[in-house]
Amino acid sequence: MEELPCTQRVRPGGDGAAAAVGTVGAVRVLVVEDEADMADAVARGLRREGYAVDVALDGEEALEKLGYNEYDLVCLDLTLPRVGGREVCRRIRAGETASTDARVLMLTARD
Repeated sequence: MEELPCTQRVRPGGDGAAAAVGTVGAVRVLVVEDEADMADAVARGLRREGYAVDVALDGEEALEKLGYNEYDLVCLDLTLPRVGGREVCRRIRAGETASTDARVLMLTARD
């Protein structure tokens, strides 16, 4: 099997071989996390893999960035200051942002 650089996404071909479908650099990700160290760690890991990453530290900042940028993926914490993660997700799905087609991955740590 051909090895591809980690900056390429792959799709299995009909014969089991991988076929490159593009680079992840074209994929824009918004990381929304109020703990700055955690947000930085997630963003660094994604950037190292070739993703274009922006970070928002609260729900209000996330909505501002979502208002004028089109993201492919939003990594969203549920418990955020100012505007909660559920409300950010609701607004994305309601078409109130420029990223209405974004996938939303909710990540949270709750006791």
